[in-house]
Amino acid sequence: MKKNESFNITTQKLIALCDFMGISTKIDPGVDLVTEVTIRQGVIAGDNGQPNYNGWLAEDAIYPEEGALALENVG
Repeated sequence: MKKNESFNITTQKLIALCDFMGISTKIDPGVDLVTEVTIRQGVIAGDNGQPNYNGWLAEDAIYPEEGALALENVG
């Protein structure tokens, strides 16, 4: 994947990926499994407005303003 490219994946596909990897998931009834998540490279600003993270991140495809999750160095 080239720099600055992104892709969307549904929560249902993310759960299938977890199942494939042997990771159990618990899904609450009524959860919308067609919600799309965007995976892309980007910057997350810290509390002071300065970049706090620069790398791969995940964000809600429809509401990216709700924030992002850094995907590198997780765990």
